[in-house]
Amino acid sequence: MAPDAVVAHQATCKPAAEPIHPHNPKPPMTVLSNHLEPVSQPRMIYVDPAVLEATLADRPNTTRAVSRVICIEDQLRPLRRNVHDSARAVLQWLAATMAPDSDVDLNEILDRCLRSGTDLARLNYAAMAREIKRILGVELSPKRVRTAIEHLRCQQIQDPPQRELRRKLDELAKRLERNHHNLIAADNIKRAVLRRALGTDLLAAVRSAVSRLIDHGFGEGIPEHVNLAELGGCYRSFVRQTFREQKTCSGSLSLSRDLRRLLVTLSEYEEHAESDMCLVMDGVRVICNLMGPGSLVGILARLNLLMAGRNLIHTKLYVGQMHHLAEAAAALHEDAATLSYVNWVRRLPKDARVPSPLRVASYCLNNATTRILERCYAGELEGGHWLAMASDSLATMRERDAGFRLLKVTEAIYHTVVSGINADTRELETYFRHLGTDKTVALIVDLARFDNNPTIVDAVRQQAARILPEVANQIIHVR
Repeated sequence: MAPDAVVAHQATCKPAAEPIHPHNPKPPMTVLSNHLEPVSQPRMIYVDPAVLEATLADRPNTTRAVSRVICIEDQLRPLRRNVHDSARAVLQWLAATMAPDSDVDLNEILDRCLRSGTDLARLNYAAMAREIKRILGVELSPKRVRTAIEHLRCQQIQDPPQRELRRKLDELAKRLERNHHNLIAADNIKRAVLRRALGTDLLAAVRSAVSRLIDHGFGEGIPEHVNLAELGGCYRSFVRQTFREQKTCSGSLSLSRDLRRLLVTLSEYEEHAESDMCLVMDGVRVICNLMGPGSLVGILARLNLLMAGRNLIHTKLYVGQMHHLAEAAAALHEDAATLSYVNWVRRLPKDARVPSPLRVASYCLNNATTRILERCYAGELEGGHWLAMASDSLATMRERDAGFRLLKVTEAIYHTVVSGINADTRELETYFRHLGTDKTVALIVDLARFDNNPTIVDAVRQQAARILPEVANQIIHVR
């Protein structure tokens, strides 16, 4: 067959409103076939790229050019404060050399600033500092010029995807809130009780799945196993009733998409990481539909979703989201509906219970704090502002929830990181000696159980053994 031939074939797809999930390419279940849209079978066309480019080359360019203004202050806003001045000077120098009415020859400047060789990324920062002083009159050291350029480049790489991710998270929260209101629009007492029970069971399944996705346990009261077959049966009954009652409601299309997706995930679940991740993502959406994204269960579900994808989220966005969830959870401490739910859930089996609002807030702040400390210890974040934020979070947890089990663990990490950055171990030694041998051993056990950074775990253990030598004789192995 000729290389530029067009090949067509038939492919079975989900309805147009529901794109195929990359991990679940099979058609949707037929258990609710009487209530779902008919399955369409569009033709998928595969075209050789050379043919496509040839056809597009003859078309006039109808794309309208959009002017884009890049302001210096917008580029400086996300940077650390101690590099603002030098970065502003670099950007102003760049603006001066690129100005249309400027008499500066950019090629001459590049010849002076680029080092010899073919690598254009190798800049002569000393020459660049001289050019900035000659044009702007601002004197900077070559090291400050280099630091400013590195931060500007790093921001250009990292910030736009994080802004887009933050926007999508905000849009998802609004959509889930709309879905929740649509679902409870014609609610009654019987359905409210069913939603509460089903949302709590789904949360237990999500927390269990997240505990399998990360290296170590990360919380208390998490079930090791959930009967997904039994949960799927209850969920199917709920979905049938929902489709019968709300198939004519406005907004039911997006709501039904979330419900159908979890239905397929539960029916096709297999014991591997991809299925667990699908269960987490689809389960969190449905939990927020059932209980509301701002409810205690909704906040805890969103917390678990952030935990599952924590390695893919930039530190600034991750910490910001955790602090947002912490404040939302703390605000429910005296909420009447939340207190009623907490009293109900306390009567459930231990592995099906839900932490209190203040305990959920502590989990959120603890996750944000350990993330900051890990990045500071690795040298990826500067101390100062970030360590102050970690210290404030620890103080808030001590004030709100002094019995939080992970508080001592995070305090030990904090003192270890600060002592390493400041090269001063006096506060760390005071901390461990105040704890004593027995509490320090218990702390190291909890640290190895709950923390997922082996470098941090080993550093804390070594410092504890150095300060309290008898600790080393009571721990056989930490892994």
